[in-house]
Amino acid sequence: AIAPSVTDISDDCPSYKLDCEHAFYGSPTMALTLLQNLFKNTRDHFTGTKAPLVHLSTEKDEEKVILIYEDNGPGIPKEERSVVQEVFYKGVDSEGLGLGMNIIARSVELQNGKMKIDQSEELGGVKITLTFPAFEAPI
Repeated sequence: AIAPSVTDISDDCPSYKLDCEHAFYGSPTMALTLLQNLFKNTRDHFTGTKAPLVHLSTEKDEEKVILIYEDNGPGIPKEERSVVQEVFYKGVDSEGLGLGMNIIARSVELQNGKMKIDQSEELGGVKITLTFPAFEAPI
């Protein structure tokens, strides 16, 4: 469900690398909403002279599917990672409404998932790990 969602996001999304080999059973609408907000956050908060870049990958074991979103933007400071998911929370330089990360967190929560925010070792920006139960689709 991830690959078709990414192509539906928008024409002005950052360049991305897609390594998604696993699917999870969930709402396509919520998956699209959370991906749109992740890409929008990268685009809106990107600073610097190089072009924004996103790496989207998945991992799977018997119990869960893990979606890993990484970018080369400024990242989210450690002291903000626990509060950035709250509704109307905005970083100092944010021009948004403070809804994006809350929408992502709620979309993940409503699909019985978990979200963790870190620093990307690969790209230097944010790393957001979304973990969902590995349900089988109903027949």
